[in-house]
Amino acid sequence: MRGGSPAKRCTSRGEIGSHPQDLAQRKIKLAGSPAVDGGPQIDLNRAGDSFFLKASMKVGVPGVDREVAQELAEAAHGVCPYSKAVHGNIEVETIIS
Repeated sequence: MRGGSPAKRCTSRGEIGSHPQDLAQRKIKLAGSPAVDGGPQIDLNRAGDSFFLKASMKVGVPGVDREVAQELAEAAHGVCPYSKAVHGNIEVETIIS
């Protein structure tokens, strides 16, 4: 936003940030390494005469509350170059495992 402060958002944990990347920029000590379990699954679907793709990924973040893990996954999805490239073209579901 020009000439002023950026819009604020309130996370599900009651914290306030100006961008989804705020959570990714916070320092969080992890007990283990975050992982995508088995890689993404890509499905080819059909609706009438049209085809479309849908992706799903199982993400694990050991030692982190599920709610925080979900927010981390969403923040990562927001800054990922591949996610940006397919935004609006492929539905992506993130499953916290």
